[in-house]
Amino acid sequence: MNKESKVLILEDESIIALDIKNSICDLGFYVTNLVDNYVDAANSIEKDPPNFIIVDIKLGDMKDSDGIDIVKKIQKENKHINIIYLTSFYDNDTINRAIETNPIAYLCKPFLKEQLQATILLGQSKHINNHKIIYNDKFDHNIFKLGLGYSYEFSTKRLLFKDSHIKLSKNEVKLLEILIKSKDSITPFSTLEYHIWDNNICCQSALRTLIYRLRIKLKYNFIETIHSIGCKLNIK
Repeated sequence: MNKESKVLILEDESIIALDIKNSICDLGFYVTNLVDNYVDAANSIEKDPPNFIIVDIKLGDMKDSDGIDIVKKIQKENKHINIIYLTSFYDNDTINRAIETNPIAYLCKPFLKEQLQATILLGQSKHINNHKIIYNDKFDHNIFKLGLGYSYEFSTKRLLFKDSHIKLSKNEVKLLEILIKSKDSITPFSTLEYHIWDNNICCQSALRTLIYRLRIKLKYNFIETIHSIGCKLNIK
């Protein structure tokens, strides 16, 4: 199992849920949990964040909400989980509602194991490509001068102010290195989260706190934040 193949199954029919789980496991992927409602799904995501959620649209006798509504709630806090709908509903209204959640696939029951495998593998590739970092082609040296007496040494992962060493945490190092290598380019917040937390789900405030801590250690406005988009490094 690799870290990009964790699957949560949201299905209310236990026999079908177990069938999907067995198919997923046979393909070499890992199932984090089987759930049939939003509360259990949210708790499972917090404990063991998946990379994919396979969702049935009709769940029990729910009249006011269905699988699509649950996905919309999940996406408010977890925007980067790939959604795969696996359902017997394929009318235009349902499909159009599902499209609003930007799923990677809409598969109809009964499903083929090969369909699931191809969908997950394609989803992995799309997810990784969407979070590629745009690196400055001219960056090829060990010591990077930020200006105003600050520099960063890649070989030792040290932030220096003149002759003094400023201690950085592991994630502060990751953030600073991404911003240095992406110099002159805006790096989206989602891409920073993906690479800093190794594709694991993090709370929304974690990145903001990390940027704030690094800004304090730099003491100048080296990091420019573009509201709701991302941030970039301003070289003095």
